[in-house]
Amino acid sequence: MTRAELYAFLRKHRLAVVRTIGAASPQAAVVGIAVTETLDIIFDTLATSRKYANLRTDPRGALVIGWDAE
Repeated sequence: MTRAELYAFLRKHRLAVVRTIGAASPQAAVVGIAVTETLDIIFDTLATSRKYANLRTDPRGALVIGWDAE
């Protein structure tokens, strides 16, 4: 897959599942996403959310992208 094809694929999708590492176990949540032309994937969250706390403690995570409904 070329960068252009990847960018086109990511632009078609507005939702992702983000997986983070919680204190006791992995956690997952649906988030809205945007992608830049340099393939940075952006999502927002509240500072009070579990994913925010998890990513501040351990920045490793995973995204699942590629379905059409919540």
